[in-house]
Amino acid sequence: MQVSRLHTVALAALLALAPVAHGKPVPCPGGLFTLDAGPAADLVSGGGTASLQLTSNGADLGVCGPTAAHLRARKTGTRAAANWRGCGALKKLRLRGVFDPLCVTVTGTLAAKHVAKTPFVARAAADGPFTDFVSNAIVLPTNAPMAHDLAFDLDGDGAVDNAFGNFLTVLGAQNLSVQSFMDGAVQTGSIVLVHRLQANDLATDPTVSWQVWLGQIGGTPKFDGTDLVTPLPGGPTDAAVFGAITTGQFATTVPGPVSIQLVLASGPIRLDLHDARISATVSSAGCGEGRLGGALLATDVQSVFLPALAADFQTVVERDCPSATCMPGSEGAALETLFDADHDGTITASELATNTLIATVLVPDLDLQDGAGHPGHDGVADALSLGIGFTCVPVVFNNP
Repeated sequence: MQVSRLHTVALAALLALAPVAHGKPVPCPGGLFTLDAGPAADLVSGGGTASLQLTSNGADLGVCGPTAAHLRARKTGTRAAANWRGCGALKKLRLRGVFDPLCVTVTGTLAAKHVAKTPFVARAAADGPFTDFVSNAIVLPTNAPMAHDLAFDLDGDGAVDNAFGNFLTVLGAQNLSVQSFMDGAVQTGSIVLVHRLQANDLATDPTVSWQVWLGQIGGTPKFDGTDLVTPLPGGPTDAAVFGAITTGQFATTVPGPVSIQLVLASGPIRLDLHDARISATVSSAGCGEGRLGGALLATDVQSVFLPALAADFQTVVERDCPSATCMPGSEGAALETLFDADHDGTITASELATNTLIATVLVPDLDLQDGAGHPGHDGVADALSLGIGFTCVPVVFNNP
């Protein structure tokens, strides 16, 4: 059995779901879970996403089919056990696990004949209908307090992180109207950021997925709930974070990959975020006080973002500086003064990379990868934090 990989838990919001023991421990009720990607999921899914239906009535895991299951309450947590005579090429598959105190995560091992114990983590799966929204405003930090207020603590050190936000505030201080560019792109439909929530209840739901899609729209958006949006070709289809809604407030508990687009001068620039988080108030009418944050890999900043930004800046220079003469006070004049180091009328990625202003603020502040480029830590900052704001309104999202 395979289901969507969209799964999440929100620990604080799930206290009401955990069984309360008055004397004798009460077993967890179980439910539908999704295995984290990894060797255990690969064993029972053939390399895809693996789901686990686990209750006292039985278990159904990946492609293995149903079997009997046992859930036993212990003072240390509910213990789970299930056995399959076969599962694909596996023989005598055994699942042993224990629920967390809130009954929303199962941690354990899978083992089979000639297969050693393989650890797994399975998390409560999101379900329910989808509710679609589109951003009617994307807010960029224009000063240090805004950069702070829109940020998340991405590395768990107790301080919020927004290195890219600080970069945007510096651009704004140089007579570059980055928020005006962004506003124009959103209001004309040049940038369409779709928010797709899967939840049973937008007021309170402990297992919610929040997908983010890059979209496209024909014509100028009205933001009245009737706009028809379709996915942007080439955009990601699995960008999501997972969390919970508590009294109308969504909070991320499991970060994920999210892609966004920003306009800093002329055209959209795509940014692929790692370990993204979202926080927002949400209802059927839309979302407010939204924050979206994540990390940009330093390698992507150098190889993707700066070349795109240079081309973007150059478009503005060519608009405002015809015949190598810039209109006084124009954005093109400011860009040429700041970033055209050799004064040849062309702003290049290498000029941006070596620009003192950019080199001072566009500095990696997070350690997300080990020395081999895999997720982990090696003591070397290899990513830049980012935090922006948004609001959203209902939309018709046609996802073929």
